[in-house]
Amino acid sequence: MSPLANQPIIGATIREGFRIELRRRLCYVDTCNLDGESNLKQRQAIRAMGKFHNPTVPLNFSPDQFKYKVCCEEPTTDVYKFEGRLETMEGGPPLPREFTILAKENVLLRGCVVKNTDFVEGIVLYAGRDTKAMLNNNGPRYKRSTLERLTNLDIIWCVVILLALCITGAVLS
Repeated sequence: MSPLANQPIIGATIREGFRIELRRRLCYVDTCNLDGESNLKQRQAIRAMGKFHNPTVPLNFSPDQFKYKVCCEEPTTDVYKFEGRLETMEGGPPLPREFTILAKENVLLRGCVVKNTDFVEGIVLYAGRDTKAMLNNNGPRYKRSTLERLTNLDIIWCVVILLALCITGAVLS
């Protein structure tokens, strides 16, 4: 379980689920570090975890209470897509089908900043090099201008012509 407070930069991909401070179970994140958009986006807690959503009761979480398995897609570079589901493990309470679907609205990505929310608690899904932010971090691409590409092509042609002239001169002499 990973608790977050207002304004931290998230260090791992987290599935929201246990508690969010607002009774509406909403949290707002700034994703400008990922996609450059500065408007706040809503993220919501999973309805299946309703028993954990009472913000007035302290959460005494123990892993024995969590009788669910989180199944999610392999790490990808697409920051606008997430697919997963919550499955009941042996001895766990059954979940209605509509409560088991996980989408991008239930996930806080690494690099996002939590805004206007006192706290969020959830489970870390991806950490380290598996996060979408790290998968997209390939370093800067080297961009060449049209003039530079034409100049490189002309240099290659000059070398080829020079080699042809040298070989021709060596054979004829």
